[in-house]
Amino acid sequence: MFASIQLAGTMAGNQMGLRVEQLFDPMADTTLNSLGKLMNWIFIMFLVIINFDHFLFKSLFFSIKAIPIGVFVIHKSVFYWLTAISTVLPVIAIQLVAPIVIIIFLIHSSFGIVSKSVPNINIFFLSIIVTVFIGLAVFLFSLPYFAETVKHSITMIDSKILDFLKQIK
Repeated sequence: MFASIQLAGTMAGNQMGLRVEQLFDPMADTTLNSLGKLMNWIFIMFLVIINFDHFLFKSLFFSIKAIPIGVFVIHKSVFYWLTAISTVLPVIAIQLVAPIVIIIFLIHSSFGIVSKSVPNINIFFLSIIVTVFIGLAVFLFSLPYFAETVKHSITMIDSKILDFLKQIK
């Protein structure tokens, strides 16, 4: 989930024009823009709010109960399950970033129309400022959607992990 949140923040920040300023993230060993870091911190606060530690301890308890330590052997089914769960993460990132990308696409399209209809106006500098401010406004207005999507994704992944542990047992 952390990777999908960071991917969503990086995609949104790149669309908004925040590609130039990058921050080094030593935990992920990558660079992120400030929107990606902000979304990551909001995600961490959201995990604290929804008591994610309960999900974590429940999964840990069921995993130790289902698979004793030192007994598990990796089979093809485990790789298939890991592949299936990893294909969900980019979809979550796209769902989180979709409102920002759509609005920015509409902004760039409207500026393109204005640029072709009135060529004397220098739209480039105006579009940079408008894109950043409207992108941040859309991000702020989409925070409830962000929280709902993250909560749904966490419960979905949690149920898939518990189902997987029950199948292994």
